[in-house]
Amino acid sequence: MKLIRLAAVAACLSVLPLTFANAQDKMTPEQCTASFTKMDVNGDGSLGGKEAEKFVEKMTTVNRTPKVADIISKEEYVAECEMGTFAGMAG
Repeated sequence: MKLIRLAAVAACLSVLPLTFANAQDKMTPEQCTASFTKMDVNGDGSLGGKEAEKFVEKMTTVNRTPKVADIISKEEYVAECEMGTFAGMAG
């Protein structure tokens, strides 16, 4: 029983740094839109292929996936960005 409680506490504590980091690194909608524009190298209004790889991977680590596999729309990017999902990733 002690081991189960210890594992539960460890699991909770492992999430705290991510939660605090995301809270501090959240961006405004304007900043997220500007970031998206910079990341959308081909200017097609979405991130796909190489443009999307690291962002799709990051979304997966927080248990979310794009509506269309391996393509992130501008709206999805901005929403995830505002939540802090992409903190420290975009240029």
